[in-house]
Amino acid sequence: MSFADFTLENVRAYSNPARAYLWLVEIPDAPSSGRTGESNRSLSFHARKAQIPEVSSEEITIPWMNAEFYVAGKTKYGEATIEFEENTALEIRKILDSWRKLIYDEVGGGQAPPATYKRYIDITLMDADGNEIKTFRLVGAWPKTISAVELSYEENAVLKWSVAFRYDYYKMLSGELGE
Repeated sequence: MSFADFTLENVRAYSNPARAYLWLVEIPDAPSSGRTGESNRSLSFHARKAQIPEVSSEEITIPWMNAEFYVAGKTKYGEATIEFEENTALEIRKILDSWRKLIYDEVGGGQAPPATYKRYIDITLMDADGNEIKTFRLVGAWPKTISAVELSYEENAVLKWSVAFRYDYYKMLSGELGE
């Protein structure tokens, strides 16, 4: 759309934009919280913040005479950061710690193979009626960094964890509203 086409009628026609505040995070096979006899479970929640994943391509420079041309090289995927609000039972932190323990057990010194700790995470955009628009599936995801949390008498706030997830790649899945 050119600037000349930018009219009030065209703005009104664009009446249903995707909203950044309507989304859901799901980890279908999240590691258990470590309690005896507890198996993996599906976590589904509205986290405080999440990101649609970043993807970029490295560039390859091809010199030719006095010019340079560029083509796409390796694809790189960024990290996805999700911020969780915690309850008094610290359930999310227990699950994250159990997940980290699958990656590397500080006490026993063991490290599990990637197939043991990699999961997928779905970040789903919703429309104003709560219908699924599009799901971004992070494939091969694992918690790389769990942030420190400041505890202070000066704060009057909810306890929050920010977690950076590393993943192999993402793919977009269809929602009910189409491709």
